Amino acid sequence: PSPMIHHYGNERITELINLTAVIYNENPDVPDLPDWLPFTKTDVKKYIAGFLSSSRGDEAYTYGERLKAFPLEGYNEELNQQKIIVEKLKSFPENKGALAVLWEPIIDNFGLREIWRTPCLVLVQAVIRDKKLFLTAYFRSNDMFGGWPLNCFGLRAFQKETATLIDKSLKLGPLTTISHS
Repeated sequence: PSPMIHHYGNERITELINLTAVIYNENPDVPDLPDWLPFTKTDVKKYIAGFLSSSRGDEAYTYGERLKAFPLEGYNEELNQQKIIVEKLKSFPENKGALAVLWEPIIDNFGLREIWRTPCLVLVQAVIRDKKLFLTAYFRSNDMFGGWPLNCFGLRAFQKETATLIDKSLKLGPLTTISHS
């Protein structure tokens, strides 16, 4: 894609539309941290723990909360979307409907939470091919230098955790991220 330069609030940004990146062979247990990344292994470990947690804590939302304890407004219940993905792929590995949606239309479109902060990661889809778990993640918006690397470490850990829940012998396939903006 060709970059576009425009303003986002008071900030001048360079934007790419529909940037796709594919990660192969990254070991989620031993993250590869090039020197140019602006965070440490401790930062990554902390981020992954938050990413995988079903608890919101002090945050407006966490990806783990929306993946593992998605609040069902009006029902006083939570939906574990990771569990649904696991069950679908255990019963039918070729299932193309093993996905989780992190966007809450009523809450995120109208800012009905105490803090209006919408998730950047809005959809995760998994499929098994050749005894490997492939994972695709769609972001509505992504800071490619600050947020994207951490999100990928979190997604890769989620991918491994999900694969292990499906079948301990299941290998990890590629992680594909699509960033709309």
